[in-house]
Amino acid sequence: MAAYPTTFISRESGIVPDAGIRTEIADDGTLIFRRDRAVPAYGLEILHEWLSQAEFDALLAFVDTNGYGPHTLTLHGINFSLTLVNLPQMVERKGSKYNVVSKAVAVRV
Repeated sequence: MAAYPTTFISRESGIVPDAGIRTEIADDGTLIFRRDRAVPAYGLEILHEWLSQAEFDALLAFVDTNGYGPHTLTLHGINFSLTLVNLPQMVERKGSKYNVVSKAVAVRV
């Protein structure tokens, strides 16, 4: 399992836990709660701040070489095993630097 590149990962990167609890409404109008999985999953939005073109190309090359996952990453002090759900995407440009976002689903390890 390859380690996801940590090039300029921002403290603004997000972790959204999903306990897998789903709600349904029964025929009589009461709420029914159902757990889809035994452990929580996490949605990660990994923000790489102000990368050069070469650093952005290296992120894309990482995905080309290692695939979408699974990969390991420590984010905000939590160890994850993650699978990317998109290629790293430029979301903002300032001169020759880019903010780049990768989105992933993950579990804690």
